[in-house]
Amino acid sequence: MQKNRIFWTSLLGACVFLSLVFLISGREPESHGLGLAIPNPADNAPYIFFEGEGKFFTLPVPEKIPRELSRARPLIDGLRPVFSLFGKASETAVLVSWESSRLQVAASLLYPGTAMKLLSEGVFPDDWKKAIPSLSMKKTGDGIYEVNYSSRRLPLFLSVNNRMTFIASSPEMIASMVEVFEKGDGIVQTPWTIEKKWANHLRVHDSGLISRLASLKGYRTPGGKVGLTAAWTGERTKGRMKWKAEGIEGFFPRELREGFLPVKWDDRFLAFEPFIAGAGIHLPESLSTEVLKMDTDNEIFPGRMKTEEMGTFLSGPVMGAISGTGKFLIFSLPGFYVQFPGRGEKGEQFVKSFWDQDWSLLVPDLEPVEGFSSGGTTAIPFSILGAANQDLVLLGILDRDNLRSDRRKKLPDAVPLLKEKGTAVFWFHLDGARLGTALANLAKAGRVAERMGRNIDMDLKDILRASEELKGIGRISVVLPSLDEGILEWRRTPQNRGKQAE
Repeated sequence: MQKNRIFWTSLLGACVFLSLVFLISGREPESHGLGLAIPNPADNAPYIFFEGEGKFFTLPVPEKIPRELSRARPLIDGLRPVFSLFGKASETAVLVSWESSRLQVAASLLYPGTAMKLLSEGVFPDDWKKAIPSLSMKKTGDGIYEVNYSSRRLPLFLSVNNRMTFIASSPEMIASMVEVFEKGDGIVQTPWTIEKKWANHLRVHDSGLISRLASLKGYRTPGGKVGLTAAWTGERTKGRMKWKAEGIEGFFPRELREGFLPVKWDDRFLAFEPFIAGAGIHLPESLSTEVLKMDTDNEIFPGRMKTEEMGTFLSGPVMGAISGTGKFLIFSLPGFYVQFPGRGEKGEQFVKSFWDQDWSLLVPDLEPVEGFSSGGTTAIPFSILGAANQDLVLLGILDRDNLRSDRRKKLPDAVPLLKEKGTAVFWFHLDGARLGTALANLAKAGRVAERMGRNIDMDLKDILRASEELKGIGRISVVLPSLDEGILEWRRTPQNRGKQAE
């Protein structure tokens, strides 16, 4: 009996001990140890530090990049072999910094056992050499090899230490990594603050670089340092990212910071099928005034109210969406509308002013909308919507059938990410497949119009090309609970080439 008690007590104690070890470690010892080998950058050095899955470095770089970034294309292309080396690791910890007027790299990588053995012997696996042009290495010191590859944009040196591989931009950095790892005081000692259990983490610190560059361009800046911490999990087909920024408050004027208020994007806001894209923001009154100044010819808001009243009307929560269906003559088009909730009498006054225009003489009849006391809809010459009650103003191009109570959809059902945070200063949603399909239908309508002798002044081939690219994007939702934090969620259904997305 006594022996049984001792046995079960020992077993229970062993289980408690192993559980504590598991809880304390959180991640596998090998992957957690990678960050312990990365030296802390100098205090005044801008840097990017990534810790996570190696497949992050295999993400394709877009062939078309903005003109502002085009000068970086040679550097990006030149670093592809470096990214390929990192991408073959299962786990990585990579620091890229700018120190002593040069780019510094320190990477700690976990490769499969067979690859690790070959690397320790100064040989790259054959499949690596096939994927990376002119890849080779030669010994330059005690256990340190110089890596050669086609573009050679960045000097690289490699060393295998225990179960980890160190790759750095100089032999001195390799030595520093070995020393830091032995002491256990690497950059990982600064803990991750966002979703610690997620697979990938990123930290960016500019050390005041953004403020200095903005000052050179003539912009007024706060002069402080800007940082960003992010974490994400998932695959290419679906996933989620969260981020938190520091030091960006000074880049926004005080009146804008105070005007971008969090809004509860709830059932007050309407969505219609198909919900293609949408965005929402709390428009500050100062920004509303600037919009009105641009509309000197009353083109945006024809026959509008007095400027002071318009500024009050526009400021507050605003949502715009491509959603539902509309019609222009015989052509079916996606619907587009803007919503202004809680505008009260000013909203109804604006809608009356909207319909009291010279062009409204072309409208044979204005049909009221259920639940709205002012305005209505018309189908000729196209689907025009302008309706208001005390709680909501709706303006846009939308078929009347969408507005039936049994077809109205609530916004949180169309953008589920909004349900999680409760409030947000800004949100954005895009269904690339649906927008691509809508553009393809627009191109078909354009062809019909051209056959009827109408010049639509659009390149239909460009529209079709854009529609195919959009279908590959998938569904994206972005929510900013505040100006300095956000959530991105993506979902992409793999499509066969030539198959139309649903």
